[in-house]
Amino acid sequence: WNFKKYSQFVGSGLVTSCSQADQEQALLANVEALLAKTDGALQGAVTEFQAENGGIAPTYGDILVVDVPQDMQDCFPTSWRSIVAALGPDCGCRSKRPFVPAFRTELPGNIEVVSDGKYRYTAPNEDPTRPMSTHASKATLFALFFRLLVRSSTSGHCAVVAPQIGLSVFNHDAAVAQEMIALAVKAYSRLTTIESAALTLYVTTVDKEAKVERITDALEQALVRCGDAGDEEMAAKILSFLPDLRSIPAAHVRLHGESQQSPVFDHDPNEPGAFRYDTPEAKACLDGADCSWGALEQFLTSREFLHFGLKRGSSL
Repeated sequence: WNFKKYSQFVGSGLVTSCSQADQEQALLANVEALLAKTDGALQGAVTEFQAENGGIAPTYGDILVVDVPQDMQDCFPTSWRSIVAALGPDCGCRSKRPFVPAFRTELPGNIEVVSDGKYRYTAPNEDPTRPMSTHASKATLFALFFRLLVRSSTSGHCAVVAPQIGLSVFNHDAAVAQEMIALAVKAYSRLTTIESAALTLYVTTVDKEAKVERITDALEQALVRCGDAGDEEMAAKILSFLPDLRSIPAAHVRLHGESQQSPVFDHDPNEPGAFRYDTPEAKACLDGADCSWGALEQFLTSREFLHFGLKRGSSL
């Protein structure tokens, strides 16, 4: 692959010559309109996902793809065809959303445990934050970017734009996140041919300039390390965390205003995973019976892992 840095991503309708405050207001208005007008489309995608996955709803690491709604096409560059809804790991703890024990290395600092499995917030947000990662959060990020690349390629897209999923308020360790992106790119590149599935991945980072530079450098270094790794070395790296796919729970949801209505909440440190990954092919990889690249490749291209089927005629 080729790696290039851009100091600013400029696309038609994305960057305009107005003040930062005006840009933020316009972006917020677009996002709110987008949420309102894609709700039905996303709900349809959720229903389709559940129908294809035994009634299980999308969770952390999953992606949903919908066409840009007809009445929203003027909000995007004319070449943009689809919107991807992707749910990354949330390692943080904010009162607006239940924290996820599988993504935490320790209990949040802004809660107090009142009894077994019960807690209340002592502050709306965790401050100071300490970015972290777990095997489950790594598995989530790797799966998300790998699925994103595969789905985009097999849908005929030549490029995909993705944010730095899991960073900022979601509190994931930034350097570890870059390693997961690099491993996903490497694994994807080993499953396809350049001629039949050329794809450009734009990873956007919005932060202070010095922090953006550090994150971008970390991604470049991770890509170099993964590029130099052989198949079996890469398989060993991926399988060091991938078994914790089984620890990724159903998505944690809190209705708007619920934190004010009920001051005490439940949490289960041993919460079961949403998907079981218990076929012979999955067990061979995830339980250590066969740690070869060949076995891992078979699992990564299965419907069981992707949560969607590859289109007929796919190059994978």
